[in-house]
Amino acid sequence: MLEILYQDEDIIAINKPHGLLVHRSSIARDASEFALQLLRDQISQTVYPAHRLDRKTAGILLFSLNKEMDRELQQLFQNQLVDKRYIAVLRGHAPDEMHIDYPLKKDNGTIQEAQTDFKTIAQAETSDSFW
Repeated sequence: MLEILYQDEDIIAINKPHGLLVHRSSIARDASEFALQLLRDQISQTVYPAHRLDRKTAGILLFSLNKEMDRELQQLFQNQLVDKRYIAVLRGHAPDEMHIDYPLKKDNGTIQEAQTDFKTIAQAETSDSFW
C-alpha cells in the first residue's frame, strides 16, 4: 500500500519508494508494479501523474484526480512554474554550493539540457558499517 501524504478532491500526493516506476515503460520491461496502477487500485479512482520521478528516486509524487486538474498541473510543470527540490544523501564530501551544467543523453540519442544548483545543508560522520 502506498503512503498518501495529501489528498483533496483534485490532487493526491504519495510517497514513492525507491525502485517503483511511475507508469509502464518500454525501457523497464522487468517491472510488474507501477505507482499509477497501485494508487488507482488503492483509492478505486482514475489518477493522472503530474510528473515523474526516476525509478531509483524516492520522493513525493503528485497525481491529479480529474481531467481539469490534470490539464492545469501539466501546464504548470510544462511552463516550469513548479519549484521541485531534491534532497540527496551521499557518501563522501560535497562542496558547500555548486552549479552543474551537464546535458543528459536520452535513450533515443538526443541531448537534453540539464542544470542543477545545490547547497550542502548538513554534514555528518558515521562508521562504514552504516553503508
